Amino acid sequence: MAGSAGGLPLGQWTADARRFYARGDMDEDRVTQLEKLGMAWSHFDVAWEEGLAAARKGMEIEQRRAEGLPVESSAGAMPRKRRE
Repeated sequence: MAGSAGGLPLGQWTADARRFYARGDMDEDRVTQLEKLGMAWSHFDVAWEEGLAAARKGMEIEQRRAEGLPVESSAGAMPRKRRE
């Protein structure tokens, strides 16, 4: 949950929601609503999951290279069709 929608700064709103939740100041109904949206209550958990996903992708790429298989460029190279 980041960015903004309708002028609402979602990052700040999310940080506030996490703070209220951590203090126990959030109604259970609101907790349930946010959890249905996939709310991650800890930004550390979010960072961990993002790091783990990046590590998983990196390991997959290295495995493909080790097997001599082609890998996609992460440098944003132009597609082969545009280079020709």
